[in-house]
Amino acid sequence: MSTRTWTQLAVVAAVIFVIVSFIRSCNSAPAQDQLFGTLSMLRADMDQIVHTGGRVISYDNNSKTTFSRVYLLLTADAGGRARELSAKYQDSLLSRGWTPAGSSIDGLRFCKQGATASVRASQDEQRIAVGMVFDAASISTCRRHAVN
Repeated sequence: MSTRTWTQLAVVAAVIFVIVSFIRSCNSAPAQDQLFGTLSMLRADMDQIVHTGGRVISYDNNSKTTFSRVYLLLTADAGGRARELSAKYQDSLLSRGWTPAGSSIDGLRFCKQGATASVRASQDEQRIAVGMVFDAASISTCRRHAVN
């Protein structure tokens, strides 16, 4: 075979790889109706956390529009009692149907309907952060947790 033939085969193989990868990523990403339904659930659960205590410093309520991901990020002033407030936030999540999914770099992790939530207290006990995400990665994380 000539070099040109090998080059053409390599290009065809690369195109097939890209197409298969694109189709697989589209299949694993949540549908738009799932995103909006889950966003509503996340907002209700985060509102419950906000009412649990702490002074809200920042709250990103899915402000950046994305195609296949929804998220909420809360930072609260814990007034030197971040561990106590973290426990209250975790109890709030558990009472709303979230299940423990171990810990991660972001702190303690929970799953609910394919979404993940993390609760993390700062080292100085002054701040606490809560993040909630629903996307293909969170769905995969929660599936792995459910199997284990």
